[in-house]
Amino acid sequence: VGMINAFNPCVCVLGGGVIEGLPILISKVEQLTRERALKTSIENLKFVKATLGSQAGVIGAAALARGSIRHQARKFEGNTNMNT
Repeated sequence: VGMINAFNPCVCVLGGGVIEGLPILISKVEQLTRERALKTSIENLKFVKATLGSQAGVIGAAALARGSIRHQARKFEGNTNMNT
């Protein structure tokens, strides 16, 4: 609820193993959030289940690694171009 009040998001994406195993938790989280959060913070708020499911962590780690490799490659290319 604190995060909802602080950031006032349009969408709250819920996922992970617990949500996969107990999808009823989405409605419970939504209910409690709507009861406890500031009214202005929840006016346009939607609760959705993550589409990546249990693979979200692996996909996120792969994307981070890919970005890091690209960044390092650009740095390397920049250093070799400066020496020629």
